[in-house]
Amino acid sequence: MISDPGTFTEFDRFPIPTARIDDDIRHPRVDEWTLGFERALTNDVRLSVTGIWREDKNFQGAVYPDARWAELTLSRS
Repeated sequence: MISDPGTFTEFDRFPIPTARIDDDIRHPRVDEWTLGFERALTNDVRLSVTGIWREDKNFQGAVYPDARWAELTLSRS
């Protein structure tokens, strides 16, 4: 469809999914423990061992609760 110059024509309209925020939202955080050990074996050699434990809490991300997914198969021509 060709319109007159300077005018706009609407071709299609898609509903925009609305995002909601949970009423019980909590601030995200990371709990972390670090443990290290170092020992001199000789004047020039050291042994070092370090461990880190991390746990993410209250991770936040976008979710579309009304989304519906359909399988799609693509083929090469």
